[in-house]
Amino acid sequence: MANGVQIERVGIGDSEIFFGYFDSNPLNASGNKLLAHRVSHDQCEVIVFNLETQKIEFSVATSLWNYQQGSRAQWLSHESKKICYNNLDTGNNPITVVHDLEMGGATHYPNLFQSIDPSGENLYHVDYQVISRLNSEYGYSYFSESGHTNREDTIVDVIGIQKTVLKTGDMENLYSLRTIASFENHSSMSVENSEINHIAISPSGRGVAFVHRWYPERGHRKSRLLLGDSGGGAIRVLLDEGMISHYTWLNDDTLFAYGKHSGRAKFISISLGHAKVSIVEHEKLQTYGDGHPTYSQENGWLAIDTYPDSRRYQHLLLYQPKTMEVIPIGKFRSPFYFREQNRCDLHPRWNHDGRKLVIDTSNEGIRTIKILSIESILNIKYD
Repeated sequence: MANGVQIERVGIGDSEIFFGYFDSNPLNASGNKLLAHRVSHDQCEVIVFNLETQKIEFSVATSLWNYQQGSRAQWLSHESKKICYNNLDTGNNPITVVHDLEMGGATHYPNLFQSIDPSGENLYHVDYQVISRLNSEYGYSYFSESGHTNREDTIVDVIGIQKTVLKTGDMENLYSLRTIASFENHSSMSVENSEINHIAISPSGRGVAFVHRWYPERGHRKSRLLLGDSGGGAIRVLLDEGMISHYTWLNDDTLFAYGKHSGRAKFISISLGHAKVSIVEHEKLQTYGDGHPTYSQENGWLAIDTYPDSRRYQHLLLYQPKTMEVIPIGKFRSPFYFREQNRCDLHPRWNHDGRKLVIDTSNEGIRTIKILSIESILNIKYD
């Protein structure tokens, strides 16, 4: 571990505890409460854990979860009074739940959400039944076990990306799956073999980036990065060489991604011009391979993890996209048991002020969460 980094371990007895994906912050605004998932005997709960009292303040069982993204549990806004997660209602219908931690009530919205815009006012939905059929590690086992992964074309045609306005409950179909699959179509694309995943909303809330993946009858899966907007406007292709894995917004005009460009997979910055996009390569990161980048608007640094190397070490880095400076933070050994769909990626996430990182770890042989204080490293750079 780099000098000056302080680690706080979060564990609850014999239970596994993890947050999920790298695209949202599990800490509340004041930093004293942690949103997470607790798993015991294959049963999952969404919990709010008080880091000061070391007690669980809220818990609810969910049937819709996976190890990569959990139930998509997220704080609804910086006020940290409400949380949002996916679940089933009493009739086993898939729903988005918004739970008010202060007042104690819950509001249910039809369909499952994947992303929340920065204002906390809008939910964005994808079709998890399609994802469960085509890409099970990001889907929910409930759908395959209950036989609900088959969809009629007439239904698939209207479900691609949807938006719910929380204040009114109004839902809008922004893009159908058929519209996306037919846009600048490749011969191997079809509605039936396509999924939409990894929606990310721009800092202003206007841009809606997403990954379109499809699974040809022959060969490996393909993917491309597309951009729409919150009003369902024209779609743009940002990256289309057959592979895009992870990405994040740096600002309203720039994304940072790992994908194939000029025939090789690498980290790149994608700048959104009016006529066409421009791309900058980040060669200093090439030796590390694919990872999950998350950007802090407060300090201007990216945190990036890696997949396990030949000795099963996952590396954690800081990266400055303007100066292209790399700072290794530490490495964590992930036992061989944690592989494939059972893997435990670090999935680094910044807290609100950009002084801490929250990661999921498996180096103790069980999933735990660790909170890393890296303020001393950043102070060295900015004092």
